[in-house]
Amino acid sequence: MFSLFSYIASLLQVTGITDRGVSWTLFLIGAGLTVSNILGSKLADWKVSFSLILSFSLSLLFSWTSHSLWLAEITLFLWAMATFAMVPVLQINVVRHGKDAPNLV
Repeated sequence: MFSLFSYIASLLQVTGITDRGVSWTLFLIGAGLTVSNILGSKLADWKVSFSLILSFSLSLLFSWTSHSLWLAEITLFLWAMATFAMVPVLQINVVRHGKDAPNLV
């Protein structure tokens, strides 16, 4: 996450985006993060590994879609959703596997 917020402007220079466009891109990523917080809990109940696979595949997809502004925006929104949806999944795994060491959880 830190690297995305730090380097998003330089990543999007390929698309010819303006400074104002970077602000809207950050807003769009924030919207994806918010939506994924809701969907992440449902995903954690359904399938744990799916979120990881989706996040990595969307990161690879961004390397191909980064040349087009609209495709890059859509990919970043979906990537933000997939990445932040992992938080509830990881928390559930900690609780599940931490029952043998209750002082660590």
